[in-house]
Amino acid sequence: MAMMLVILIASAIFAGSTNEEVNVKARADEIAHEAYLLIEDDLYDDALALCNEAIMLDPEAIDAYAYRARIYSHNKEYEKAMTDANKAIGLESILSRSVPHAWHVRGGINFKQDDYDAAFSDYSTAIKKDPQWSWPYINRGILHATLKNYDKAMKDLDKAVLLDSTEPQAYFNRAVVYGKLGEYDKAVNDYNRTIKLDPAFKPAVSARNVTYVLKYKWFMIIGFPLIVFVYYFGNTERIHKPKPPSV
Repeated sequence: MAMMLVILIASAIFAGSTNEEVNVKARADEIAHEAYLLIEDDLYDDALALCNEAIMLDPEAIDAYAYRARIYSHNKEYEKAMTDANKAIGLESILSRSVPHAWHVRGGINFKQDDYDAAFSDYSTAIKKDPQWSWPYINRGILHATLKNYDKAMKDLDKAVLLDSTEPQAYFNRAVVYGKLGEYDKAVNDYNRTIKLDPAFKPAVSARNVTYVLKYKWFMIIGFPLIVFVYYFGNTERIHKPKPPSV
């Protein structure tokens, strides 16, 4: 009887401990999600404080590491960003959870460091883990465009637009690729869509103006001077005015 009582007490203590641990992890996940929402609003300092809080509460807060890596990358603290991204990626197998954000951030760091093969691999893994997220497609498309693989870039950017038709960066970067391919009308259309979605997107306005110049460059080089020539030298009535009759 005494032994049974001891077992019941131990079981109760263990269950209480387990429930408390679950609650702690759940709270850490909630805090990490709050940090993510702040990141989406560009409130990086506040988001960083929440990520630190989540990690202090749960040293295995995988999302918090992934989001903090994104914050560090935004702040150009690439070494810290890489450390946190690798930490989150390492926890994937331990926790049986997927963190596409960590792969995406690490891809961005590798891209900035000109390690294009590693960047491509990380972006592709992020896509594999979350095929409905547009950003890895956008950045892999930019990577392809950087390497002048414009057909592959277009394929990724088309997919990004399909997944999220409200993301200005998808249209903007596709417009850049259209421009590289000499498809200026399509480039202008995508710049217009970018500006419609984000009227404060100044690079899109500037790029659209450059595209107009490229579109009409042959007219500017040949057509406009030809019109001027015809106007001045083809209009004989204007150039050779008859003299007034002598009195």
